[in-house]
Amino acid sequence: MNEPLAGVVVDLGLAGLDELIPAVEVMIQQGLTTFVIAAKNPEFSTLNSIFGSRVRFGVNRIKSTDQADDAIAAGASFVLFDGAKEEFADPKSPVANYLSALTPTEIAAVAELPVSGVQIYPADTFGPNYADALAKLELIDRCIPASGITSYAAGRWFDAGAPAVLVAEQLLGDALTGGDLGALRERCTSYITG
Repeated sequence: MNEPLAGVVVDLGLAGLDELIPAVEVMIQQGLTTFVIAAKNPEFSTLNSIFGSRVRFGVNRIKSTDQADDAIAAGASFVLFDGAKEEFADPKSPVANYLSALTPTEIAAVAELPVSGVQIYPADTFGPNYADALAKLELIDRCIPASGITSYAAGRWFDAGAPAVLVAEQLLGDALTGGDLGALRERCTSYITG
């Protein structure tokens, strides 16, 4: 159950169930199978019970070990922490666990801890060329970039060796606020084939 993340991970944030269900269904139909929802979103358990047999769900924006324990108890298959406190690194975690970092020094420090990998946040600070720099430093293989990841940037990160990317509004657009699900379907295609 603590399998590391791979491919495109979609950040569903704090959206409500009425908005999430149709959008998640469209994304599943398009081949996206890994989703993350904010720790403060009360819809996690319901969403996981509806779609959990078809996809993988995790929880992000975790700020304490108690929040992580709650997420795992609710069925999360991975957790993404805000920050890089050593207390967040649990070598016995039953699920994949990621701490956040940004600079090469921070990333290298987190990579030394007993975690599944490093969430690079906010990855758009340095742009998609940052992926190549991290590859040259041999730090890319456990890095999951998050924030501002366009389909072009996702391709650059994958080409450099990142195992996964975390995408949000660049993929979702207005789909979680009553927007066009057909447009969401097209954007999904650009991330899968891009």
